[in-house]
Amino acid sequence: MCPYRLYFYHEKLKADFANICIDEMGKCATIRYNLELGKSDYSVRATPEDTGKHEAIHLFLHRLVWLGDQRFVGSEDSAEEWEKLVRILEKVL
Repeated sequence: MCPYRLYFYHEKLKADFANICIDEMGKCATIRYNLELGKSDYSVRATPEDTGKHEAIHLFLHRLVWLGDQRFVGSEDSAEEWEKLVRILEKVL
């Protein structure tokens, strides 16, 4: 059901648990997870699942943010995206 091609990498990141880079036009997302986490990092995000959920929410909401950043967006675009998010949330909540 995910409209994006997803690429996952485990690599050393300087200041992040993970990060996500999304190409909305190409429908591609690259998620990078940090290989080295300190003990204090686990107090913020206790499990890899917590970090994954955080990045998945970024991906989930990205198109809405992207539409807002576009210069010429019709109201039908944002209304369509809003309805899509509502339908998805209905299924998971």
